[in-house]
Amino acid sequence: MVIIIPKDELLHILFPGLQPDAAEADILRAFRKQYTIGNYTPDIKIDGAQVAIHFDEHLAQAARETQQRIIALSEKGQYAQAKALLEPIIQAGASNSELYRIYGQILYQEGDTDAAMNHLIDALRWNPENTAALIMLGNLYAQVQDDLPTALQFFQKAVSLQPGDYTALNNLAGILAKTNRMEEALERFHRVLELKPDYPQASYGIALIFEQQGNLLEAFNWAIRALQAASGEYQSMEPTCRKFAYHVAKSYMEATDPEELYGPYLQKLQARSSRPIRLEEATDIPVPAKLLVAEYRHIDTHTVQFKPGQPYATHLIMHELGHLDLILEARQARENQLFVSNDLNYQQFLSRTSKDRQKMLKSGLLSNQADGFLKFLFQGINSQLYNAPLDLFIEERLFHSYPELRPVQFLSLRALYQDAIDGANNKQVGGLAPAFVRNANITLSYVLLLQYRALFGLDLTAEIREPALLRKAEGFYQDYLDMKDDKGPGEEYDLIEWWGEDLKLKGLYRLEGERG
Repeated sequence: MVIIIPKDELLHILFPGLQPDAAEADILRAFRKQYTIGNYTPDIKIDGAQVAIHFDEHLAQAARETQQRIIALSEKGQYAQAKALLEPIIQAGASNSELYRIYGQILYQEGDTDAAMNHLIDALRWNPENTAALIMLGNLYAQVQDDLPTALQFFQKAVSLQPGDYTALNNLAGILAKTNRMEEALERFHRVLELKPDYPQASYGIALIFEQQGNLLEAFNWAIRALQAASGEYQSMEPTCRKFAYHVAKSYMEATDPEELYGPYLQKLQARSSRPIRLEEATDIPVPAKLLVAEYRHIDTHTVQFKPGQPYATHLIMHELGHLDLILEARQARENQLFVSNDLNYQQFLSRTSKDRQKMLKSGLLSNQADGFLKFLFQGINSQLYNAPLDLFIEERLFHSYPELRPVQFLSLRALYQDAIDGANNKQVGGLAPAFVRNANITLSYVLLLQYRALFGLDLTAEIREPALLRKAEGFYQDYLDMKDDKGPGEEYDLIEWWGEDLKLKGLYRLEGERG
């Protein structure tokens, strides 16, 4: 067994007091002291820029057998047993790098960072190319010692030994960023993503750099990429990525002029519309924003109304413009349809829910309260059925066509969907609502949450615990995915028909072609 120790910048860490230009006698003295085991001293030779330590082969074989037993215990998480085997070997003077590395890792997990660092240095004395020990020491010098220059040396050495080690490369990039070497850090973070495209730590590192440089939109986009990758083995990164995405999105929204966001879309639609389009604050509308189509309302202009003081008004305005966009497209192809629900449909709904009304009365509701609740459910589920399929196409279009909106879109949809989640989990309402209405409501809410996860990486589906309805929603979402890339004008209405039938909502509405 031969150990080669380079006379490089790490020499003084492995052998305190020694510098690369130290006298040969000093080097030999320090190395003999370090590598003598009992009465056995290995043959030590200095050859230019390195020192070679030659051991008898039987020592190496014994070390390999011991290492295999201890590694097996460590891989099973049996650290106490591994430590019990390690301690007497370490105390007797082990000659195996991995044994010291494993012991150092166990000590670190126990909270003894000083002892951990000492044994990791021992690991490098027995094998200066032990990249796991190099990376651990780099992390400890950065996080515990706050010694970034030394940490940088360890990470650079690890990367030079294994250029394809994305963990070492990512750590190196992080230290470069902390020492304000941003361009070098970005280069290495991107190299990590070439090696491991789904590594959230690298995307998160890039996001942090863009935030520091004041590019909040790019910071948000990279935060979302990190959030999308923070699952499975990287699930522990999810809270950090989520928190950062919220932070950057809010900062971006506060620094951005709303008109700069919705203005281009408004101008684009105005050029295609035969009627003027205007925005209007309205305090008396029951929803955060709504579209008044001129022809339907017998007014001169298409009007987007929104409640004043809405924190996410920019996104709400653009969403309603998205509805107008779909209508204009469908009209041009003579494929636009109207969603119609009248008193006959309502009477059919009342007939289907007569037993549910009796249950409401038995629960203590007054007659007028039960009737009001049923009216609310009828209008609500019809509105949801009409809007959910269209909303999928609208939000997809906004996300890809107007990337400057994304941070506000992320926050706005999160708030809207939280209301849907709270409604789905409202046991009092759920206990009174007809089962087919409740199931339809939750299924359609799930569909929107599935898109939100796909666009932004934030999975909210677990906040509603209805696995059977989630599976149904996944089927609906696949219908949308199958259609979205080559959707023709007006084809979005097909989803209303398909889903309405599947959700047992037929008879509560009808779709009819728009005249003229």
